[in-house]
Amino acid sequence: MPRVRLFRSKPQMPTFRLGPLLIVAVLCVAAIGLLALAVVEPRPPVKHFEVPVPSERFAR
Repeated sequence: MPRVRLFRSKPQMPTFRLGPLLIVAVLCVAAIGLLALAVVEPRPPVKHFEVPVPSERFAR
């Protein structure tokens, strides 16, 4: 009987460990994504849209 309890407790431990890890991983990815959108997007696209797009479309 104790062996059965050990086998039953083993699958529960990874689930408890994976749960918080998945939550933390999702939060980290979301935070990095928001930081990337806030930091990376405003600068390069503004330069790209201001310089090549008007010169190509207004030249035609």
